[in-house]
Amino acid sequence: VKGSKRVAKNATPVLLVGSHGAGKKMLVNAVATETGANLFNLTPSNTEGKYPGKKAYEMVHTVLKVAKALPPSVVWIDNAESVFTSGKKKGGGEPPNRILKHLTACLNPKKGPALLEPEDRVIIIGTSSQPYNCEKAKDFNAFKDFFSKILMMPLPDYPSRQMLWTHLIEKAGVERPNPDEIQTLSRISENYSNGSIASVVSRALTARRLERLARKPFSINELIGPLAKEEPVYHNVDADLRKWYHKTLGIGIPPPSAEGGNKDKKGGKGKGKKK
Repeated sequence: VKGSKRVAKNATPVLLVGSHGAGKKMLVNAVATETGANLFNLTPSNTEGKYPGKKAYEMVHTVLKVAKALPPSVVWIDNAESVFTSGKKKGGGEPPNRILKHLTACLNPKKGPALLEPEDRVIIIGTSSQPYNCEKAKDFNAFKDFFSKILMMPLPDYPSRQMLWTHLIEKAGVERPNPDEIQTLSRISENYSNGSIASVVSRALTARRLERLARKPFSINELIGPLAKEEPVYHNVDADLRKWYHKTLGIGIPPPSAEGGNKDKKGGKGKGKKK
């Protein structure tokens, strides 16, 4: 991974990218819960208005120092792309990128040892649903190179949706849901995130509805209405996410020489036609 030599010194940051409802926040909480780690939230929206101006370094330094003193620890940065997007915040106020230089100063100082080492058992996890908003080449490279690993959390495919619907409905209190109805749900819920499916089940199968199951058996029709109210992940949004992720891997990007060669060929053909 490009930039891994530098990242190896700064607590191996990991970036999770995926659409809204893909389960990024749940996975961060799961990591902290399963490892018994302390969770520190450095999300820009959470730190807005706190430690203004030059005091931002004190905030970042204190969080990382306490995380190091109380291992294992997870430092979470949601909307991570905003931290690496250069420019001032519209409407005034502290820009989200104010912590970037302080993170770099702590994790990769120009002089002296880094504040965190891999053996300190501190992991920095960034999450982003719109990583493509980091458009400038300089911002994109800084964003990509800061994280040693970038993991894509795609929308659930058909088999995954079948398992998800079955598990959530059974967990809610309905025993052995009809397999044919589960297949229908899995078909019509394409382009919906895990979070949307979980929200539909929780809103439809309330405690009051479960009390009436003996008199009125559960039907798939009860889930279709709530599902229609959920907003799907549109194709262009999913395509932008995949394109950005492939770009970090160097997939699907034609080399500059090939682009230049194609232009020359086109130009040559044009001249030939004029003659």
